[in-house]
Amino acid sequence: MRPFTLVSYLDANDRSRPGLALGDTMVAWSDLATAHGLPLAEATMPELIAAWPMLEPRLAAVEDGSLATPRDLAQVRPAPPVVGGGLFCSGPNYRCHLNEMTAGQRSDIDKKVAAPFFFSKPAVHSIIGPGAPIVLPAGSHKLDWEAELAVVIGRPARDVPVERAMDHVFGYSILNDLSARDLFRREEWPGWLDWLSCKGFEGSAPLGPAIVPAHQVADPYALTVRLWVNDVLQQEASTDQMIFSIAEQIAYLSRRVTLRPGDLIATGTPAGVGMPRNVFLQPGDVVRVEIEGLGIGPLVNPVVTHPLHSPRSLQP
Repeated sequence: MRPFTLVSYLDANDRSRPGLALGDTMVAWSDLATAHGLPLAEATMPELIAAWPMLEPRLAAVEDGSLATPRDLAQVRPAPPVVGGGLFCSGPNYRCHLNEMTAGQRSDIDKKVAAPFFFSKPAVHSIIGPGAPIVLPAGSHKLDWEAELAVVIGRPARDVPVERAMDHVFGYSILNDLSARDLFRREEWPGWLDWLSCKGFEGSAPLGPAIVPAHQVADPYALTVRLWVNDVLQQEASTDQMIFSIAEQIAYLSRRVTLRPGDLIATGTPAGVGMPRNVFLQPGDVVRVEIEGLGIGPLVNPVVTHPLHSPRSLQP
């Protein structure tokens, strides 16, 4: 079977179902499993990922010509490729982004004494799929973008050492870690940070359009992350600029929580976000993210007005 990616689509009952994308076509996992006597025909994407070590050898024997009836990928309704139990987002993990957000005051960070910094988003609320609208959060006028390589966990990971951490990676995708910069600090709670309002609001994590199995990515540190707003390039950097490697991030997280199949790690964003320049997303904008070397994408999402915004309140 030739190389494929994993996607999710909405069926007639608006349920998210997994599928295999081959070029411009998609085969529903339920159809493929039924046609070839494979188990878990009704599996969700996290269930499919968890069972992958058992399924992959059997899939390798499936000939392209014997696939169940393919569907035109452009004609199916896309869904986020996976919505697992956890979405863990790295804080500054590209030195260029760390410098732009701190005006160079933390450029002396030392990996020998420092560890990755993470926050989490409520995955079921935050993750939206390709083409889904980014809704400006109510009360925010400073919605920012952050293009990131997303790592999809394939095997449970708890207290794993760095040297074995990559064994737990199922694949990779594209994520946009949106931030409502003006909702982070609140006057009535001095000294406290409102992570939910700033980072975890509804639809704050566009993801997709597919998952690339890890074995199809020869070097995850030889990828180029790019983001455009209305066809204007805002971010561009190689993943080789990460401060902490994917393995280091997995090892660190696994000491805090048990990572499970379908969980996501957003591995950090490069320089080029809007906040240092006081440039933010507006209704009518279109955000496009690509990661050259993954062979998927782009991830495209339009920006729309929140129903609680009045035209007047949209002005900075």
